[in-house]
Amino acid sequence: LLVYSIDNQTSFMNLQKWLDAVTANGRNPMIYLIGNKNDLDLRLVLQSEAKLFAEENNLIFRETSAKSDPNIKQIFIDMAIE
Repeated sequence: LLVYSIDNQTSFMNLQKWLDAVTANGRNPMIYLIGNKNDLDLRLVLQSEAKLFAEENNLIFRETSAKSDPNIKQIFIDMAIE
C-alpha cells in the first residue's frame, strides 16, 4: 500500500520516491495507491491527479478515510482475492 493524505500535497509528491523504493528490486508487486482522509472538506490533491499517477504506474487506486472507514475493509478483501 502506498498511502497519501488528500489534504497534504507533499505526501502525494513523495509517492514516486516510495514507489521507486518498492520496485527497486526489479519485482512488480500489486500496489494499491490509497488517498486517505476523504472525509475532510479540504482537498489539496485532486482525485484526477491521483488517478492519473495510478494509471501511469499501474497501481490500483482507492480513496478512503481511516476515521470513517469507507472502503478500508473492501481494500483488504480485494488484496486477499488478488
